[in-house]
Amino acid sequence: MNNQSIKRSWHEVVSSNLKRVYYSSAYRTLVVEFKESGEIYLYPNVSQGHARGLMNAPSKGKYFHVHISSTHEGIKFKRDEKRSHEWAEYDLIRQLQDSIKMINERKQHAS
Repeated sequence: MNNQSIKRSWHEVVSSNLKRVYYSSAYRTLVVEFKESGEIYLYPNVSQGHARGLMNAPSKGKYFHVHISSTHEGIKFKRDEKRSHEWAEYDLIRQLQDSIKMINERKQHAS
């Protein structure tokens, strides 16, 4: 996954709560940017079916709350305000990869 692939994969959504979403099937992770706060959260271990359900839901905020945020732990993306938008996208990719690695390591230690 590179900087260009994440840019092409963002989907603007019609919602009063969500601004845009990105789903990585390779990492089974949903990335959500919220409208009002501008915060971005990563939601690991989201099935492709739930990601598709979110995109097709008449009320994206309601679907997100019921099927994703109440059942998956969100990881807040930390932005570096000093970096350009291009670097922010790169940082998002790195945090996504690091978060998945951390979750997988936790699973290994738990078993």
